[in-house]
Amino acid sequence: MLTKIKQRKEGFTIIEVLIVLAIAGLILLIVFLAVPALQRNSRNTNRRSDVSSLAGAINEFVANNGGAAPTVAQVTNTGAAVTNAKLGFYTAANVFGNNTGTPTSTVASTGQSATVLTKDSIIVWIGYDCSGGAAAAPVAGSARSIAIEYATETGGSPTVQCSAT
Repeated sequence: MLTKIKQRKEGFTIIEVLIVLAIAGLILLIVFLAVPALQRNSRNTNRRSDVSSLAGAINEFVANNGGAAPTVAQVTNTGAAVTNAKLGFYTAANVFGNNTGTPTSTVASTGQSATVLTKDSIIVWIGYDCSGGAAAAPVAGSARSIAIEYATETGGSPTVQCSAT
């Protein structure tokens, strides 16, 4: 008597394997595209936090000195405001001050010949205000007004931001 041999069908077909690999590839692509943006956003959040800390230190200085705004030397490098601020992302050497020149919203030129605003530096403008908004260049204000200019990362070139104390 002839018996029929049964074929066992175990395992995956090549089509099923290719579909799984394609899905895994898409997931990896999404992850590799999302991670740099998340890191950039995290760095920008740290920058904003550091600028807030510096603004708080400047406000504390003003409160402790009878309402007088600090001088450029007192907010830059190892000055009183910088040493009172908790600058995690920036270093004290990257905090610059200027009460001369003209601020501009471009990263390449800040009106200060020796200092170029980069994403790793802050410029404190004494006698200026951010009345044009956070994305605008500081504008001349009262003698007590202080604007802090810094750059955040975007997909392309850095974007200059302004924060007033």
